[in-house]
Amino acid sequence: MMGFNFKKWYSENGLKQSTVEALEKNDLDSEDALKLVQVDDAATLDLTLGQRTLFMEALKLLSCTDPDKKLEQKHSSESTPTSQ
Repeated sequence: MMGFNFKKWYSENGLKQSTVEALEKNDLDSEDALKLVQVDDAATLDLTLGQRTLFMEALKLLSCTDPDKKLEQKHSSESTPTSQ
């Protein structure tokens, strides 16, 4: 089993360097710590609304244990233009 890769995780989820620095400053750079973050905790971090929203979505995806469900959630949250 491969270990958690914080850099890959934040890159794949669109988190900016300022958000990464805030997470690292608060020791939220491990999978175990991130899985324990609550909405109220995220509100105390110095994040923009957009980055806080992306961060909370990334946490939901991280907490998902079924790889197929994780993919499904990732795709359903992306806005994809539909042809009519």
